[in-house]
Amino acid sequence: MMDGWSYGNGMNYGYFGIGGVIMMFIVLVLIGIGIYLLVRGTRGSMPAQGSAADDALAILRKRYANGEIDQKEFEQRKKTLSE
Repeated sequence: MMDGWSYGNGMNYGYFGIGGVIMMFIVLVLIGIGIYLLVRGTRGSMPAQGSAADDALAILRKRYANGEIDQKEFEQRKKTLSE
């Protein structure tokens, strides 16, 4: 009995139809891109190993150049860093 509420040939995509399937695909792609950017962003912020001594020496040089420490103190601290 046909009362006007038939689903046709039975190929039903649910309440939202084919548009819902497309939207779900877009949402999944956006979630994937977000996860990728999150992982890529956290990996790029990690310092390389062995860079702590280089950073300390750069700070020491900057302090010497700004006149915060004298040459004697600069040489002592530089020697300490190289040990």
